[in-house]
Amino acid sequence: KLLQELPEQNDLIALEDKRRTMRLQHYFVGRKLTDVLLSNKEEFGGELDRVIGLEQDLQKTFAVTLDIRFSVKQAKAGLTDGSITLLGYYAQRQRLISLLNTLKTIKILHKTDEKLRELIEKEDFHGAIQLCRDCQHAAVTFRQYTCIQDLNS
Repeated sequence: KLLQELPEQNDLIALEDKRRTMRLQHYFVGRKLTDVLLSNKEEFGGELDRVIGLEQDLQKTFAVTLDIRFSVKQAKAGLTDGSITLLGYYAQRQRLISLLNTLKTIKILHKTDEKLRELIEKEDFHGAIQLCRDCQHAAVTFRQYTCIQDLNS
């Protein structure tokens, strides 16, 4: 826009006048801006203090956020490790319970073997046959154990 207002000829006098006018306008605008700033110096100072305070609060908040994220990451890792440990303990407990139940069944079968011998000695063959039928399923289930194989023979 400014270039359009310039004369088409290289008229140095017109260019110099335009330059002076623009310098004068620049001076007055700068002066007016300075006056406005100086008249509102206290308000601007207060606003600047408020902005600086906000900036400091944001920096503190950022630092706290970083600390919290780090703590959450550590807690998550600890929780995951703890959960895996608990699952391992639970699996081990379940295996031990299964083993205990198996041992109880084997003990019952062993006592049944003794009871069967007693019934045969007393010549209670009907009771002995009934007892054998009751224990056959358990004997088949646990036939991988040597002691159960011995009972079957």
